Amino acid sequence: MTVHDVSEGGLACALAECCIEGGFGARIDLRAAGLGDDLEAALFGEGPGGVVLAGPRAKVEAIPGARLIGEVGGTSLDVDGAFSIPVERLRSAYE
Repeated sequence: MTVHDVSEGGLACALAECCIEGGFGARIDLRAAGLGDDLEAALFGEGPGGVVLAGPRAKVEAIPGARLIGEVGGTSLDVDGAFSIPVERLRSAYE
């Protein structure tokens, strides 16, 4: 399992950094996860104590208060309704 905070750049930056570090893409569905219709706020809001947790589904779902927003896999970070960016492009921009 891995955990990344959302304090600098919000959820979008945390997801991108996780994809870069792990070398995997992810499919994210913010609306289905109940994060509201304001994608900008959901993606870039920097709330205290917010984290991204990735691991086996059963272990993540067993954590009280955890909200499933997607799954790891593929070669792009795909956020429904917002963007789809290949991990290699994320890495290039980061470096």
